[in-house]
Parts: sequence; C-alpha cells; structure tokens
Amino acid sequence: MKRRLIAVALLGVCVVLAVIEAKSQGPGTDFHARWIFGRWFWSGEPLYVDVPGVRGPNLYPPFAAMLFQLHTLLPLKLAAGVFYFCNLLLIPLSVRWSQDTCDAPWPPPPPSPRPTNRWALPLAIVLSAQFLLNNLNLNQVNLAVFALCLFGVRAYLRQQDWRAAAALVGATAIKVVPLFLLAWLALRGRRRAALAVLPLGLACLVLPIVERGPAQGMRDLSDYYHQLRGFGEGHVVQQYTNQNLAAAVYRLMRPPAPDQPTERDYRVFTASQATASTVYGAGALLVVTAFLATLVWLRVNAVPLTVFELSAAFLAGHLLSAITWKAHLVTLLFVFYVFLSLDRRALGRGERALAGATLALMVVSGLSGRDLFGDTIHHYVGGYSVIVWTMLLLFGGSLLRLLRPLPPASSATRSAP
Repeated sequence: MKRRLIAVALLGVCVVLAVIEAKSQGPGTDFHARWIFGRWFWSGEPLYVDVPGVRGPNLYPPFAAMLFQLHTLLPLKLAAGVFYFCNLLLIPLSVRWSQDTCDAPWPPPPPSPRPTNRWALPLAIVLSAQFLLNNLNLNQVNLAVFALCLFGVRAYLRQQDWRAAAALVGATAIKVVPLFLLAWLALRGRRRAALAVLPLGLACLVLPIVERGPAQGMRDLSDYYHQLRGFGEGHVVQQYTNQNLAAAVYRLMRPPAPDQPTERDYRVFTASQATASTVYGAGALLVVTAFLATLVWLRVNAVPLTVFELSAAFLAGHLLSAITWKAHLVTLLFVFYVFLSLDRRALGRGERALAGATLALMVVSGLSGRDLFGDTIHHYVGGYSVIVWTMLLLFGGSLLRLLRPLPPASSATRSAP
C-alpha cells in the first residue's frame, strides 16, 4: 500500500509539472517545431524550409516527421504537456533498462554473479542528470530515442531478433545518431537480426513516400539530403554548447564564426580552415574505422558480446553527429554506468590511473552546469570541449576493453552470435 501511495504521489507531481510545461509552450520552442513539422507532413507542405517563428533547421528524417503527426492530434499546449509527462516516465524506465542491460548474465554456465558496485548506478544518474534535465527542459525527443535503443538491445538479448531490429531501425529513422548501434546489430548480431535491418529500413523510407505521394515523398528525401549536405561539406557549428568532435576541433584551432558574434574565442593555437577540416576529417575517419574494425575483429574471433560495444556505439554517434547539444547526451547515463561498474581490482596499475582520470573528467562533464558553478566555468567546460574529450577517452577505453577483455568474473557478457 505504501508503494502504491508513493507511486500515485509521484504521478501527481508529474502531472503538475506537465501542466506547467504545457502553459509555457508557444512558437519558437523545440516541441512547437516538431508539432509544426507534423502538421506540414499531414497537409502536404514542404518539410525543410525556414519559417519565422519555427525553430530550425529541421534535421529530422521524413519518417520522424510522419510520426510527429501524432502531436497534431492535440492542440499545441496539450500535446506538449502529454509528451512532457511521457518524458518524465521515460527517465526511470531508461534507468531500469540501462541497469538490466549492463547487468545482463554471463555466457552459461556463469562462474559467479557479476560483481556490481552499489554506488555505480546512483553516481551514473547524478553525473548524467544535467543531460536528462536539459532534455526535459527543452521537451526534446532524445529520451524516447534512447529508450527505443535500449528496448531494441534488450529484445536482442532475449532472442527477439525482429523486434530488436525494428526498434533500432526505428530509432535511427527518427534521429540518425543511433546509426552506429544499427551497425553493431548488422556486424555482431545473429543473421536473422542483421537481415531484418534491410527490409525494415526500406519500410522507413517508403512509408512517408506512400502517405505523401511519390512526387512529394521523393522531394522530401532530396530536401533532407540537401539540408544535411552543408555539414557533410564542412559546415561546423562552433557554439560552445555543441559537443561533437567537429566543434571541438574547430574551437581548438579557429576563431568564432562570423555569424556567432557573441561566442567566445577558445583557440589554443591558430590554424587555417583547411587544416582544421583535415584534422577533423582524420579524427572522424579514425573513429569510424576503429569502431567498425573492432566489431569485425570481434565477429571473426567469436568474442562474446559485451556492454562496451554498446557504449562505443553510443559515443561514436554523438562524436560524429552534425550537432550534439547537451540534451542529446542522455545516453551517457548508460555509458557512465558501464564504466562505473568496472571492478577496479581487475585493472592493471596503468589502467587504474586511466580509469581515475576518466572518472575525474566524467565528474567535470556531469557537474558543470551553470546553476552549480556559474556562467564562467560553464562556458569554459563547453568551450574547451571537456565533454568531447571525455567521450573520446570513454570511446577509446571501450575499444581497449573489447580488445583486452577482463576475466569472465569481471565483465558483463552474452553468448557470441
């Protein structure tokens, strides 16, 4: 009875917060943009145009805009309140699914239960809280995509191949960032799961075309490609809030962009635009090559699946995304938990030192919000890309752990596909 009362009380708080969020909605918000995109999709209007009062640019694929039609079934404020309420419920769900995935059992027969640090999950929640709250404050879709990814991974671990593929393909069709998780499924998954990716991906391309009609549907794909082409041709958003690899490299070497007159100068040394572009290109190629080559090596050598593969996939997506705002980094809840759950006793001296440095950077990244330490430190952490370097270190640590696995009693693994 006590638990039921607590649950009812928490739901009541969620309802109150959702009502407050609904009242604050209006033109110019992220949710308003998604609501408008859904209305455009339904009415047959172009999806990738700049309209005053609508936050842009629209970087969502046509499939996402098709789903956003669900928002338009309700008036803007009511739809925003309902979505905010769902976002609140997704936080404990994502925590639970992250824990379930990280604490997955060993290849049978297990030699012993996996050692778990009791403080790992609470600390992971604390260090990722600002990203979760940022997603809430903007009423963004990132938590829903994250939960869909976790659902897909859990389905795969339960031998539900088509359900796993559908979840991961759907997540990628909403936001392209989970593409590396899809690559993980294709390269490391069972054959049935890997083969399911193609027809499901094709369905996500075709369904919007079917609803919008062949002419408009193909135009949507063309407009979407041209919307993203600028990033592929070297356009970089250098704002201190953008925590992807491209922005980190450019802030390190280049002055603020002319269209960002209020942005501070974070250069450590000065290099030409061509040099910055070359450095980023080499770094991006290294991340992609290292990730894919590691997955192929694991597959060829029939190495059991581990959660570090998932961490690497989440991190690669954020590092190479066209834009990575803090609200996008809700997946660090999972990544932080994976690393905080490591049994330090099984690490070598050098590995323990590296783990300590990584933990320090995780703390700085997670606790550097403006409300805690003020505007100056907040800008320094963002401008000097502390979060990006933390993700790079975690990405490298993930690959290292995959190539040099811990003894079976100290890492969460599943049977190889």
